[in-house]
Amino acid sequence: MESVIKTSGLTKLYGEMAAVNQLNLDIPKGTIYGFLGLNGAGKTTTMRMLLGMIKPSDGSASLFGQNVAKAKKGLWGKIGYMIESTYAYPNLTVMEYLTLFTKYYGLKNKQPIEKVVDLLQLDKYRNVQSKHLSLGNLQRLGLAKALMHSPELLILDEPVNGLDPSGIVEIRNLLKELSRQGTTILISSHLLSEISKLAHTIGIIHQGNLIKELEADLLHRQLKRKLILDTKDNTKTASLLNEHSIKTRINSASELEITERLDLASPDKVAKIIVDGHIGLTKLNPYEEELETFFLRTIEQKSA
Repeated sequence: MESVIKTSGLTKLYGEMAAVNQLNLDIPKGTIYGFLGLNGAGKTTTMRMLLGMIKPSDGSASLFGQNVAKAKKGLWGKIGYMIESTYAYPNLTVMEYLTLFTKYYGLKNKQPIEKVVDLLQLDKYRNVQSKHLSLGNLQRLGLAKALMHSPELLILDEPVNGLDPSGIVEIRNLLKELSRQGTTILISSHLLSEISKLAHTIGIIHQGNLIKELEADLLHRQLKRKLILDTKDNTKTASLLNEHSIKTRINSASELEITERLDLASPDKVAKIIVDGHIGLTKLNPYEEELETFFLRTIEQKSA
């Protein structure tokens, strides 16, 4: 499959500190790639290097097969982007701001503006100066600017920042539809729960290093699961379950935990063994690790 974004050993040093360190990405056409990391992890620096805003200290980056450092002018017409917080000239209205970019993108009429204003529900703000827009509507304006020339690649840095829950769902659905139409999207966030609902592939970056890359539909296999039990006699229960080849362990609350995946799939079987053994069952609680806990555990393991 055609690679739209490809980096090899991409590195950015500030003094002796590596903001991005030997980053290798290969993002195919039509993919939504979720770039996940804490603030300062290297997400924005990577995006700025991809867009030619800053020069790498080492390595290379290419978009649509063109080396960014030697890219021809026509390449940038294929790309829409929103980096960090949206900035708009404060005294320009929404329509004036977007009209300014029709000239930048070489668009011959205002039809694309009407399309994105409607798409991002900015119609009632068209004559409002940007300085009077809420953070959420500024984000919508930034997305409108990024989308108005129908780019083949979108690079979006925390695009749902400031949006209310309905706005987040709206933008998520919009990006999914663009992906289905063939647009490639690189989107950064520090929220795994949101990225997991949107991305096809997730890359976790920490302290400039890509420490984990996984397919989003396999994410839940990475989460810790366990079955937490409490009975009138946990010692007897542990012995009884062991007779049925079900291993348990004691947690910090003196409860029993089962972590083997085959046993986790049959909590009713576990309950029946305990009840048939005439032991009072007081707690049977399936537990699955939260996505954000998994994310923090992943970066903590790498930092250790």
